[in-house]
Amino acid sequence: MSKQAADMILLDDNFATIVIAVEEGRRIFDNMKKTIAYILAGSVTTLYPFMVYVIFGFPIAIGVITVLLIALGTDMMPAISLAYEKAESDIMKLQPRNPRTDNLVTRALILRSYFQIGVIISSAGFLGYFVTFLYYGWKPQSLWQLRVDWESKSDELVDSFGQEWVQNFLKL
Repeated sequence: MSKQAADMILLDDNFATIVIAVEEGRRIFDNMKKTIAYILAGSVTTLYPFMVYVIFGFPIAIGVITVLLIALGTDMMPAISLAYEKAESDIMKLQPRNPRTDNLVTRALILRSYFQIGVIISSAGFLGYFVTFLYYGWKPQSLWQLRVDWESKSDELVDSFGQEWVQNFLKL
């Protein structure tokens, strides 16, 4: 009956096992927070291009298949590897966490993932987006509200330098 009532059961006579167990629990909790932050930051970086597409009318920056490939193909391994990361050197110097107030997903974690890390990663992606379009003759200001013409079936797209673009090259 005492085993069912106990919060912790020692299987050996060494009390140092408690310290090892606490350190392992803190490492697991810390790695889970890192993994969640990584996944949230990665997911919002695929959301921001879609928001720019809808709100500002820019041509689509990333396709649906590409989003799936990134989410399933490239994001999984780093997220899993974060779960197996070694403990920080000062993990045992931290105060014990309060299970009522110290949650796994906090408001600070969400804000940092979406509005700090996600914005930085998305900005780097948009830099590549705009540089690529500029390389092919489309200045960033000419992309504003270009989505409707870009997706239309007409062949009358003219870039920033006056060059005409043919959208359906199969008609040639």
